[in-house]
Amino acid sequence: MSRIAVVQTPPVFLDRAATLAKAADAVAEAAKGGARVVVFPEAFVPGYPAWIWRLRPGGDMALTEKLHALLRANAVDLSRDDLAPLREAAKRHKVAVVCGVHERDADFGGGTLYNTVVVIGADGAILNRHRKLMPTNPERMVWGFGDASGLKTVDTPCGRVGVMICWESYMPLARYALYAQGIDVYVAPSYDSGGAGSRPCSTSRARPAAGSPGPAARCAPATSGLDAGQVRAVQEPRGVGESGTR
Repeated sequence: MSRIAVVQTPPVFLDRAATLAKAADAVAEAAKGGARVVVFPEAFVPGYPAWIWRLRPGGDMALTEKLHALLRANAVDLSRDDLAPLREAAKRHKVAVVCGVHERDADFGGGTLYNTVVVIGADGAILNRHRKLMPTNPERMVWGFGDASGLKTVDTPCGRVGVMICWESYMPLARYALYAQGIDVYVAPSYDSGGAGSRPCSTSRARPAAGSPGPAARCAPATSGLDAGQVRAVQEPRGVGESGTR
């Protein structure tokens, strides 16, 4: 049976380069354990903007602006090949990688960020880019709407993989679009620490699609929630020039 690994580690919050280095190390570890596909959580690079659920729209606006500036500076631009370290790790270890990122589309102004999941093949090529169709509640203050062009399945060492992000898995017609393409493994990356007060969609999952042939693939939850040090980083943000962006 092919093995799928779901990475359970937080990012280096709001630091794209350091997070990608950490992701590459995780890919190496997973491949050493026999994984053929490695899954990371929603918005793993450079971390989920948890402040949108906590900071006040008016009184905390200055802090929100600083955090958003850091987020934008560390977002992923695929046209710049910002994911090169992760692509190289996938190729080096001959595994496919599914990873959530904040995507900045420089081809159309560069001002809009998207909640994106990228599927990287075992040859290091980007096989698919799916942008979350409808950001959830306050997420719309950070991300634009996806256009559904990424609702497709792609071949990986573990079969045909399709991706939908967190609560968009509640959209039956979007799921059916993947089912109709012969999906084998349905991947649902999500943000959550999984603790008290967590939202219902609290894990990253890789599981067999309904009606698909072959054995079940059950994976443990993954999280891009914040640890204690990252909470302090949110409360005392760095300046944009100190973001660690390479």
